[in-house]
This record gives sequence, C-alpha cells and structure tokens, in this order.
Amino acid sequence: MMNKKITIRPEEHKDYKSIISLILRSFQEGTEYSDGTDIIALVEEIRDSKYYIPELSFVAELDNEVVGHFLFSHFPLSPTKEGGHDENPTSEIVMLAPVSVHADYFHQGIGSAMLKMGIEKVKEMGYKWMANGRTTMHDVSGDI
Repeated sequence: MMNKKITIRPEEHKDYKSIISLILRSFQEGTEYSDGTDIIALVEEIRDSKYYIPELSFVAELDNEVVGHFLFSHFPLSPTKEGGHDENPTSEIVMLAPVSVHADYFHQGIGSAMLKMGIEKVKEMGYKWMANGRTTMHDVSGDI
C-alpha cells in the first residue's frame, strides 16, 4: 500500500484523454486478453447509453495524475424468463466494469481503495446488488 494520498472523484470530460491512455497501458501491461482498445470502446459505449450513471464513474488521482478509473452502470434484468427489457434502464443492480489502474501503480492498493469507495457510493444511491465483469452478483447492503 502506498503512503501518498489518493483522491477519488467523479470523472469529468477533461479526464477522458487521460482515461484512454490509462486504460491502454493498464490492459496492455496487466492482462494477456486485451490491448485495451476493446475496453475503451466499452467505456465509450456505456457513456453514450441510457445505462450510464455519471455519478458512479470515477477517477483516482495521485499528485494530479489520473492513476485509476472505474465505473458502475445500470444492469437491468428481464422481468420474464423469455428476456427483453422495458424502456426504463434502472434497477436495483449496477454493473462494475471496467476497472483500470495505471501500470506504474499496480499492487499498491489503488484498485482496492477505488472499489471500497465506489461500493459505498453505490449503497448511498440505494442500489442493492452489484454484478462484476464476470457476472458474479454481490449483495452490497452488508459490510464491505
């Protein structure tokens, strides 16, 4: 865990360029399954959709540099076993994806700090469940 103070705040339009660079480096150096371009496309698709929740899209800053990014979006489930959704994108469930940490700061607690704060915000906004990118559901009403 690092000793410097991390600031986690809602993303702003001015952060988008830094977020793109962050995602590319994070996924190119931290995964074997993505070069980050598909993750950038996912972030942009979520931002342009009715599932985007601006209040739940965050950056982590360290010394005024964006070193982390994550977002939650609406995750509606079909009311029937046949599938399909109505026009209302909201539900008690949010989806966490993607999560990115700058490669220079891997394994220093930034991701954990981001997620802890993010889950608290999710709870404050009244969401009951969170799905992660692996489609695992988590009850957010209890302790983290």
